[in-house]
Amino acid sequence: HRDLHSFPTRRSSDLVVGDYVDGIIFIDYYLTDLEAQVISDRFGVRLVEVNRKIAPITTVGNDNFSCGYMALEYLHRQGHRKIGLISRDTHIKKSIFDYRMQGVMKYVGEHPEIEIADSPIHITRGGADEIFASRAARELLDARKDLTAIFAFTDVLALGVLSELQQRGIRVPDDISLCGVDNRDFSVLMNPPLTTLEEPAELVAHQAMEVLLRQIDEGRWLDDLLLPPVMVERASVKQNS
Repeated sequence: HRDLHSFPTRRSSDLVVGDYVDGIIFIDYYLTDLEAQVISDRFGVRLVEVNRKIAPITTVGNDNFSCGYMALEYLHRQGHRKIGLISRDTHIKKSIFDYRMQGVMKYVGEHPEIEIADSPIHITRGGADEIFASRAARELLDARKDLTAIFAFTDVLALGVLSELQQRGIRVPDDISLCGVDNRDFSVLMNPPLTTLEEPAELVAHQAMEVLLRQIDEGRWLDDLLLPPVMVERASVKQNS
């Protein structure tokens, strides 16, 4: 798609919401509050945003807050108390990564015995996520020799972490456990297969369309709909005694 931010706000609605469409679903689209207001003023309730909350547009998406919360809860139940984080773009408010971090911090706040060490990365144009993750893991492991688990905010980031661990001769999960998010196709092929959280992408897509059609029919905004992830247990996390 074309980048909405490359156009003046007063022309954004003309570019995206012409009279020849009945409704729009924005998928992980970074509208500003002003742009969202301009578009909603013109298009009314015939809008749905996937995975990012921008008032007043209804959001349908993955519960990314629960992704962070459930990952920490799972690692905690496996006996891990010193957990590293490989995060990205948490400075972008209302992004999926911001919500994942909020979930992490919520769980840590409820369990003060957990220590976390964050090594955030900022993806630059033309860079590969896994390369940045490998570098971030290097910094994290240099700074903290006592970590027993790492939670990477995506499976791609986990792939970069695993590369750095293997280069150091650190065994997963015998020496350190590793958990990701997304259940990407390659995650089951990693060595070891990655424990990860799966988000119901197909169900989100279906529900986004259902919500959009209902809003058009009923002429009103519906409540936000967030669908919880499912933990996919594989071989990259072990009980820490």
